[in-house]
Amino acid sequence: AMLLGTPLIAVDSGGNPEIIRQGETGYLVPPDDPDALAERTLALLRQPEARAAIAAKAREDALARFGMQRHAKSIMQIYDSILAH
Repeated sequence: AMLLGTPLIAVDSGGNPEIIRQGETGYLVPPDDPDALAERTLALLRQPEARAAIAAKAREDALARFGMQRHAKSIMQIYDSILAH
């Protein structure tokens, strides 16, 4: 979703806190709190400029941390390490 420029709203559990930067690339809400999820969703829908800024930052962040070039570089580092030994 971030690579597509989608602002995320997810529960603050599991891997979500590792991926989402609160208020920058999306929002985290408490688990088991549907009211918090609804409130955050409505707030973001009411703020198109904030939504666009978060979507752009989410895409930029995802490309930097999880994009194809980053992935290829990580794989090459593994191969280089194996070949060095």
